[in-house]
Amino acid sequence: MFEGVIASLLNKYLGRYIENLDSQNLNVSILSGNVELKDLELKPEALFELNLPVEVKSGYVGRIKLVIPWTGLYSLPVIVTVEDVYVLAGPVSDRPYDANKEKAKQLALKKKQLEEVEQSSTQSDANEDKGFFEKLTETIVNNIQIHIENIHVRYEDTVTSPGTPFAFGITLENLSAETTDSKWYVTHLDANAPTIYKLVSLRNLGVYWNASLKYKKLVRSKLDSRIWRDIMKSSIKSKEIFKENFQYIVPPVSATTKMTLHKVENYVVPKLLVNFHCSEIDLDVSRQQVWALLPESYYPY
Repeated sequence: MFEGVIASLLNKYLGRYIENLDSQNLNVSILSGNVELKDLELKPEALFELNLPVEVKSGYVGRIKLVIPWTGLYSLPVIVTVEDVYVLAGPVSDRPYDANKEKAKQLALKKKQLEEVEQSSTQSDANEDKGFFEKLTETIVNNIQIHIENIHVRYEDTVTSPGTPFAFGITLENLSAETTDSKWYVTHLDANAPTIYKLVSLRNLGVYWNASLKYKKLVRSKLDSRIWRDIMKSSIKSKEIFKENFQYIVPPVSATTKMTLHKVENYVVPKLLVNFHCSEIDLDVSRQQVWALLPESYYPY
């Protein structure tokens, strides 16, 4: 029964973003406790929920792996692994009108609105079998392990400033989130644990903005082949694309966050404690980037 709930949730949420999701094989994999999806493509309307005039020009997920220990959910963690997520986005207005894409966009927005209505109406009716499912769900959430590796999301714009395209991107080498004990060693907690400790680590998270690019320096010029994926992946470490160095607003930073959640109502200790460790965080904005924000009448010649 619980397998069916998991299958329904995965089909619902993955299907919202993944093109041509194989629901039948996904259901079989869930029953076995080992779900592994490879070489997935994102839908063009995957970003329309942001309500911005932006679309996915090409999106790829190398692997999603989910390990569900059905025979030991109370003693073993559910492990989620996501690898090689590359998204190239751009403005909707830089292409001719496409009726099919517009229909897909409207359908995605309507589905989101319907889900919000369903959630609000079912919350008050979800009391049956609440004890068992709540306890099991709480145990899973308490101990879920998440590992994410190689993320690169890049937005290329040739419309806002014609003649001088720009690119904005976010790169991340690694992120992990695990449940620990009070000494920050990985452990397993049951649903009745009064305090939950979560250790979140990220490595080399960076934000860049190349304010002025030539058209041949754009990744979109390689979308007719799979080369664009290799370009997006290799640039996470090389910090450049087509020998154009990333102009970082936030240079790559690594950090560790220790979170302590007290589930028992207590006015003596805080409900949530967050301890953020980071060597340094820089914010760099170049003169060229400032000029790119100004109207052309302000440009110094």
